[in-house]
Amino acid sequence: MSAKRDDAAKILARIPLGEGIRSDKQPDDFFRWTGYTQDQMMESWRANMSGPVLLTACGGFASKFAGLIGISGIASFFDLEKSLNDAGMGYAWVAASSGAKPQVGDILRHTVFHVDVAAGWDGGKLKRVAAGQSSHPRPTDSVENEFDCLKWVTGAANYNPANLQGWLDLDKYFGGPSSAGSGLDWLTGWWRVVEDGNTYYYFFGAGGDVQYITTPPSSSASGPPSQADNVGSYTYSAPTLVLTWCQVAGASTNCVETFYNATAGCQQMNATSNLYSPLAATRIS
Repeated sequence: MSAKRDDAAKILARIPLGEGIRSDKQPDDFFRWTGYTQDQMMESWRANMSGPVLLTACGGFASKFAGLIGISGIASFFDLEKSLNDAGMGYAWVAASSGAKPQVGDILRHTVFHVDVAAGWDGGKLKRVAAGQSSHPRPTDSVENEFDCLKWVTGAANYNPANLQGWLDLDKYFGGPSSAGSGLDWLTGWWRVVEDGNTYYYFFGAGGDVQYITTPPSSSASGPPSQADNVGSYTYSAPTLVLTWCQVAGASTNCVETFYNATAGCQQMNATSNLYSPLAATRIS
C-alpha cells in the first residue's frame, strides 16, 4: 500500500473489533471519533420518530477520519462528488461504475444515505469502518433504548458496485491533478504488455489513471475500455513510471509495477513487479 494508505490503516486499527464504540456505553470515545453525543442524537430521534431518516453519526466519523488523515475542503461527505468538484478536486472522485474497487482509506458514498471508510477486503467482501451501526431494531413508539455505534463491518455478500455512488480515492486526493505530470502525450493511449508469456493491453489516461484488458483494442485510436479487468493509477518522474493497481481478491497487497526506462517519447519500456514476473511494454501505433 501507499504511505497514506498505511497511515489510514493505522487510524482505522484504533477502532476496536467486535462491538466497537457505542454512544451509550463509551460516550467520551464515541464523541471523540464522531463529534456526536448520545444526548444530541436522542433529542433528534425523539423529535423525528416518523421521519424517513434518523440522525446517525456516520458523517461525523467520515469527517473525523478525513481530518486525521489530512483531507480538507469537503463541504459535505453526503454530496461528496459535487463537493470535490466544487473544491477543484474532482480528480479524486472515483465512480463505482468505473470498474475500480475501493481500497483502504477511501471514503465511500453509498447509494443509500450513508458514508463510511473502506478498510480492506475479506475475499470478495468489502470491509469498512462505519458509524450509524445500531445493532438492534428501532422501537416504533420509543427511542429510549436507541444508540449509535462505530464499528468494523464486513459486507454480507461479495462486493456489488451498485451499492455505492463512488468514493474519494485517497491516493488520487493526495497525488493531485498533476500526479501523472503534463506533456505525456507519448504515454497516453494503448500499450501492449507481455508478462511471462501473457499479453495485456494497458490504456494510460491523461490524468494519471491506467486500465487494462486482455483482448486487443479495436484500434490504437480507440478510447479507454468500456469494461476494464482492473484499474489503477500512475506517477511519472523521468525515467521512472510507477503503476499501482487496485488490490484484487486473494492478493496480499496492491500490485506495483515500476517501469525504469520510460524516457519521453519512447516506444518500448520495461518494468519490474512486486508480485509478478518482469514486463515488457510496446506502444500500439
